[in-house]
Amino acid sequence: MFKRTIAIALVFGLAAIAPPVSAGEQRAATCGERTSIVAALKKKHGESAAGVGIAGETAVVELWSSAETGTWTILLTRPDGVTCLMAAGHAWAGQSTELAALGDPA
Repeated sequence: MFKRTIAIALVFGLAAIAPPVSAGEQRAATCGERTSIVAALKKKHGESAAGVGIAGETAVVELWSSAETGTWTILLTRPDGVTCLMAAGHAWAGQSTELAALGDPA
């Protein structure tokens, strides 16, 4: 549990100090409907949600990973419901477990 917490804190910490993305680079990010992006992560890479956090008042950040494939993905969902793939890679060393459904936020 401690290693997992440290790994998630490290990922979100690095995301927080990353240089800002210019408007031109932001358009190059893969964005779309959250359900289709999540379905692709599950089907193509066997990933499941490993962590979630709120980025300021403007977005939700999710970390998806797979212990079997070693892949990881960071998603950002904006208030308008659009989800963007922010980063992805391989050689994930953290633990990957499915997060419980959080329920209706309303």
